[in-house]
Amino acid sequence: MAASEIKPKIIIIAGPTASGKTELSLQLAKELNGEIINIDSIQIYKHFDIGSAKIAYDLRQDIPHHLIDILEPTETFNVASYKKLADHLVQDIASRGKVPIFVGGSTLYIKVLLHGLTAEMGSDLKLRNELESENLEILVAKLQNLDPELCKKIDLQNKRRVVRALESIGSNQGTVSAAHNKHNFENIDYQALIILNDISREVLYQRINQRVEDMLAEGLISETNKIIQDYGNNCPALRSIGYQEATKHLSGELSQKELGQLIAQNTRRFAKKQLTFWRNEPKKRGWSEIKNTYSNHESNLTASSSKIDTDLYRNQIASNISNIFSGLGVHGQGMISIFRYIR
Repeated sequence: MAASEIKPKIIIIAGPTASGKTELSLQLAKELNGEIINIDSIQIYKHFDIGSAKIAYDLRQDIPHHLIDILEPTETFNVASYKKLADHLVQDIASRGKVPIFVGGSTLYIKVLLHGLTAEMGSDLKLRNELESENLEILVAKLQNLDPELCKKIDLQNKRRVVRALESIGSNQGTVSAAHNKHNFENIDYQALIILNDISREVLYQRINQRVEDMLAEGLISETNKIIQDYGNNCPALRSIGYQEATKHLSGELSQKELGQLIAQNTRRFAKKQLTFWRNEPKKRGWSEIKNTYSNHESNLTASSSKIDTDLYRNQIASNISNIFSGLGVHGQGMISIFRYIR
């Protein structure tokens, strides 16, 4: 997008996994006449439902949802493809007088959506195939040697992310971190309001543990087994948290008890990185913080609070966000604002 263009207005409901993004997105889409765009790298795939906590099909019927179930399990996808599709959707939704509302926790996708791609990030299919054949532990050791700065920022349990990083280094003769530093993510493609749930780590970890129990009860193991039977065990999304561990269980490497414990452990580690990103990124980029006038009310809600109280608070938050969004970006310039709420 050219710097002189009037930047489209978007909302991004972000934050760590299991922090309640889906529920708020549905309420906000009704409040603002919005359409929801997925920004989760696994929910893009068909059949990966339980492990990705994909919103149920019936809940998508009243509000249009985009970039969910658009790929077959064997297809490859990257952030550049996502950026292209997302930019097109924003223009389309905004042209119809509706509000684009992104929902998901992929910090890489969010950064690229807002700031564009680093020009240096190339690809090398031959190198990628060679890297794919190697053990994850060996790949992580290579990346730690070549780009230790990046290792602090990405999920090292996600083989696809590690392979992509090594592929970029090999094809461009430079580290991913150096390319990111050179790009610096200074340009802003949108007038964006980012909504974050300022959930405590203790409560978040409790919710993660419960989510893992629910996923196993809902059939994560059988879902994973069906995907492997129908599409093989090389599907990109099978390397993500939940499916990776379930695959090991199916091959006899983990008991069911160990499976649940490992998924919860890896999810908590991933959530910790997400929390760190949202604690540091706004300060580093100079994004403006908008005060939440309802924080004190929500701080009194506990896990035992009634559904009515929780729904009432969510309605209040959605109304508050609606008012903030209406006054966003008077001059049409690229800008990013953060609105934090507590739940």
